[in-house]
Amino acid sequence: MIEDDGRTISCPACGSLRVRPSKRLKAGDLLLALKLERAYRCRQCRRRFPVRTGVFSRSGNLRSALGRRLKRLLSRRPQRVGRHTLVILLGAAALVALFLYWLARMPDAGA
Repeated sequence: MIEDDGRTISCPACGSLRVRPSKRLKAGDLLLALKLERAYRCRQCRRRFPVRTGVFSRSGNLRSALGRRLKRLLSRRPQRVGRHTLVILLGAAALVALFLYWLARMPDAGA
C-alpha cells in the first residue's frame, strides 16, 4: 500500500492496493511529470495508470518536501569503483601517456 499526499493509491481497474511506482520508460512520462503526475503499476493486474502526486508530498509544505528530497539525495553514498573499471581506466591512462611520449620523441618532419 502506497500513500501519497495522505491518501491511499489503489488500482482503478481492479481496486487492488498492491501498486508501485512504474519505471519511466515512455516519452509520455515526461508529460506526466509536467502535469505533476506519476505513473504507477498494479502488481495484481499489471495495469499502468497515472496518479496526481503534486509537489507538496505528504506534509503540505513545499519547503519541507524539497528539503526531504535534497536530504535524501545528499545522504546517498557514492558508488565504489570496481576493480575491473579501475584496471580499464589505468590501462587507458597508460596508453594516453605512451602516445604523448611517442609524440614528444618524434623528430620534426619540417626541419
